[in-house]
Amino acid sequence: MSFLFVGSYAQILNGGFENWTNTGLGYEDPNDWLTINGLSLLGGPITASKTTSANSGTYALRLETKA
Repeated sequence: MSFLFVGSYAQILNGGFENWTNTGLGYEDPNDWLTINGLSLLGGPITASKTTSANSGTYALRLETKA
């Protein structure tokens, strides 16, 4: 009995978090990703932010838990 596995991998868009959009609302969001930063307009905290502490590349995503 033989098995043949043919796999393909989808590329994760902006997987390295290099591309960000300034929303004009006081925060940036990573392109192709959803965050809850928009809740800051209702008094919520910014929980996803851009940092230069990247393992590779220029930028990384910093996630924070805030009350």
